[in-house]
Amino acid sequence: MRVLVKLFGGFRDRVPSGTGGPSVWVDLEDGPNVEALLTHLGIQEEEPKEIIRNHRIGKLDHLLQDGDVVAIFSPLAGGG
Repeated sequence: MRVLVKLFGGFRDRVPSGTGGPSVWVDLEDGPNVEALLTHLGIQEEEPKEIIRNHRIGKLDHLLQDGDVVAIFSPLAGGG
C-alpha cells in the first residue's frame, strides 16, 4: 500500500534526496497506523509534531489506507 507523506518545517530533511519537494510516496505493509509510518520515516515519538491525515487531525493509532495523505509539521510558535 502507498501513502503520500508531506513533510514541513524541521521534518523536510527526512524527504529522500532527489524527490524534488516536500512530498514523497511511501510504500508500507497493509494495515499500519500513523505511528508505524512515523517509525518508518525515522521520526521519534518524543519529537514534537502535528499530524494531519486526509485534511483532518491525525492520531498515532489511526489506521492508514492506500492513498491516504499524511502531512507532518513541526509545531508552530506564535504570539507577539
